[in-house]
Amino acid sequence: MRIVLQPSGACLELLPGERILDGARRLGYDCPQSCRNGNCHICAALLVEGRVRQNGEVRDHGELFTCLAEPLEDCVLHWDGVLAPGELPLRKLTCQLSFCEEVGGDVYRVGLRAPAGKPPRYHAGQYLLLERDGGDSAAFSLASAPHAGRDLELHILAKEDSAVALIAQLQRERLARIQLPFGDAHLAELPDGPLVLIAAGTGMSQMHSLIEHCRAAGFAHPVHLYWGVRRPEDFYRLPHWTEWEGLPNLFLHRVVSDLCGWEGRCGLLHEAVREVLALQADFTLVEGAGGWRVPLLGRENLSDLARLLALPVVLVVGVRLGCINHALLSAEAILGDGLALAGWVANVVDPATSRLEENLATLAERLPAPCLGRVPRLEEATPAAVAAHLDLRPLGIGL
Repeated sequence: MRIVLQPSGACLELLPGERILDGARRLGYDCPQSCRNGNCHICAALLVEGRVRQNGEVRDHGELFTCLAEPLEDCVLHWDGVLAPGELPLRKLTCQLSFCEEVGGDVYRVGLRAPAGKPPRYHAGQYLLLERDGGDSAAFSLASAPHAGRDLELHILAKEDSAVALIAQLQRERLARIQLPFGDAHLAELPDGPLVLIAAGTGMSQMHSLIEHCRAAGFAHPVHLYWGVRRPEDFYRLPHWTEWEGLPNLFLHRVVSDLCGWEGRCGLLHEAVREVLALQADFTLVEGAGGWRVPLLGRENLSDLARLLALPVVLVVGVRLGCINHALLSAEAILGDGLALAGWVANVVDPATSRLEENLATLAERLPAPCLGRVPRLEEATPAAVAAHLDLRPLGIGL
């Protein structure tokens, strides 16, 4: 039986006769629960579609208890508080300021300490929201790694007035109100192969977290770090840099874009990365970041990076309401920027999407590129599981 959860969109494949809560836990989901006999109501969910059997009674709508309910057919449930495997709950914490020191390049290294008994949970590479005076929040990548426990570290560039005011606020109040974790560009699991990490300016904070996490986990594959800044003085001091230089599997590359007497690598960061990768790889793959016009740095967009690299583009279409218009506009923008649209992939975000097959047929007819595959919602989206649904032969790649 297939159970689709709202609002997350998760899709559970249950075994015959299996209760909903038991199946979700077997698949690694973290679910609200307590008594497991229907008395506490903590596992309650709303049956939107389908039929279940609970305590000998067949139900086709209304509230049910997932610890007791056994689906009789495919169902849709509204069930809040369910976390997918590897997903962590959002938490709000008030932390003490441990230190706030200037480390060069107008960057401050900020240390926060979470309350005793409330160690923050996050993956290496994620970010937090820090509340400013007035109630709005600013996002900062975590430079600390999860094994640091209660101790968090941020790298804050204090050039703009708002950032300068935030540093003054932290120094004055000695407290920070935060919410975490956020962000999908993280390492929930370490890969079985080399890593290439790319940072511009204080984007180094996210890479600092990833490298320290790799060190703590005993990651032995090669790690290449590319850190780009405009001027040599923009490289700020990192507490572990000297230790990093002595690691046999960590290769550090610093790149300065402005020509100003720097004895190391000069030029644009993406060019330095491209040249090195071209020497080592059979294929070059640059992962997108949420859309063709997504801002990257300043006034530059993801599309600007793609044009600089001059690579063909594979468009991933999230199949949901409005996807046809969005996909056609994206394809038009890609071609308008002078790049080749090599193909497209259908990512079936919500299996319950109405007129799914009709939408896919329209996309296949209207998009000026071959469809490279249709990826269903997967319980474990591993590379091997996704590859089973792709045909990259039109790109000259065999899987």
